[in-house]
Amino acid sequence: MVGDGINDSPALARADVGIAVGTGADVAVEAASIVLVRDELFDVVAAIMLSKKTVWRIRINFMFATVYNLVGIPIAAGVLLPAGFKIMPWMASAAMALSSVSVVISSLLLRYFKKPKMNKYERDVRYRQWLLNKSTGIIVHRGIDNLPVNRSKSSILSSFKNSRLSQIVMESISAVKNAVMEEKKKATLFLNDEQTSNQNNEEEIELQVTAL
Repeated sequence: MVGDGINDSPALARADVGIAVGTGADVAVEAASIVLVRDELFDVVAAIMLSKKTVWRIRINFMFATVYNLVGIPIAAGVLLPAGFKIMPWMASAAMALSSVSVVISSLLLRYFKKPKMNKYERDVRYRQWLLNKSTGIIVHRGIDNLPVNRSKSSILSSFKNSRLSQIVMESISAVKNAVMEEKKKATLFLNDEQTSNQNNEEEIELQVTAL
């Protein structure tokens, strides 16, 4: 997985090999296993090739160490002693140093790794064949491609919704709604006041009748 944004960080963390672009977000850089210094996607090819060269060099060093131990340990144990060959202390020290030097020199050969160039791949026959078959080999699918959409109507509606006229109409409608709500509130309060005054008059009349 190759990414440079915050939304790519979960995929970079879950991927077997996550490669982040150095100019991207810090979250993506922290979640990735490999970070590209430059903002160039062709460096991904160079990183993969360098990793393969490194693994191949590790296997060669392991093979050297195995052969060295298979030969050196029996000699150090005295296999050649019946033949009159003895290991002197300086020989053991030289053999130990030689084992380390051979592995280090083999590892330093990675300095001669050369980054591949795009021109080399453009001249490759497989790349040209891929370009010829690109139209049939790659399928791009979007989630709304298969939906029957009337583009003329949708474009007219979208242009009307985004216009200044639609904003004025919506503001007018909201103002009318607010005015109607205010009138309803005033009418409700007026009716409540009339009912309260009628009740008070009835109570006064009842009190007068009772007094008489």
